[in-house]
Amino acid sequence: MRGLTLKRPWAACFVRDVPCMMERKRVENRGWKPPGFVEVSGTSGLYVKDDGLWLLLHEGSGVDKVGVEMVGNLSLGGGVFASARVRFVVDRRAFGLLPPGQLKWASGPFCWLMCDLTELSKPVPYKGALGLWRVPEALHLAFRTTPPVDDDAGFCDYCGGRAAPGKRECDACAASGLDDSFCGCGAEWLGLPARFVPERCPQCGAVVERRSRKEVRGE
Repeated sequence: MRGLTLKRPWAACFVRDVPCMMERKRVENRGWKPPGFVEVSGTSGLYVKDDGLWLLLHEGSGVDKVGVEMVGNLSLGGGVFASARVRFVVDRRAFGLLPPGQLKWASGPFCWLMCDLTELSKPVPYKGALGLWRVPEALHLAFRTTPPVDDDAGFCDYCGGRAAPGKRECDACAASGLDDSFCGCGAEWLGLPARFVPERCPQCGAVVERRSRKEVRGE
């Protein structure tokens, strides 16, 4: 697990409703893609990594003036406020793969789609750093022992789009089917909607074998 520091007001937009936006923020705009994400063969601008990348999200002291003009001077008070998983990354050629409600948040050049987000009941104080930073054991322990928020906002764990209250997946991902997909080289995509699984493995180029979760469980 790594840490990622976000400027204000963008950090708060991940866990707070913003009146001028339909969706909470699930896209992090960066000038670089995270290490290990490889462009899917046969596509333009979609990058994936086995099991994604788990992050601790940290609100730093820096303020983005454009963000303040866009959504107001929002702040959580600083510190580590949530965990999330980067499921996939797109560049400007593939913005169409983002959930429609996230397009207003997208500017790129690279958009990291944050899913499986869990907000803490209170932020854990920490200074943060530039880029992707290593999470000290003391911070990891503090994160694990801080209870999460009981939030039923209804966001999809797979694509970050809006889901019905109490649901963990949106209609589009549910209709796509949650497959377990494998490659002979060892790469695997477990429980990921079929629409986000590459036809060919980005690591070795072989055809990816897709099996439904029911088939894997022998149902």
